[in-house]
Amino acid sequence: EAPGRVGARAGLLAARRALNELHAELAGAGYSEVYVDQVDDDVIAVTRHDPVSRKSVILVAVTAFSAPEPACAGRAAPPL
Repeated sequence: EAPGRVGARAGLLAARRALNELHAELAGAGYSEVYVDQVDDDVIAVTRHDPVSRKSVILVAVTAFSAPEPACAGRAAPPL
């Protein structure tokens, strides 16, 4: 990677690649149902479910659509 350039192993690009690989792996393993829940204004939960084995994988993420309030530093996600 050239100086000043963003490559595939940097920051959000690496995270996006990892999530895409997980998505493909779960789909290939039979996790065919997807549910997305907005837990609160800043937190979402994405559930991949395998209807045959009845197993689930849950991703909880804090969104970044706006700058966080200073009082929110270190806050925990609400219970699912």
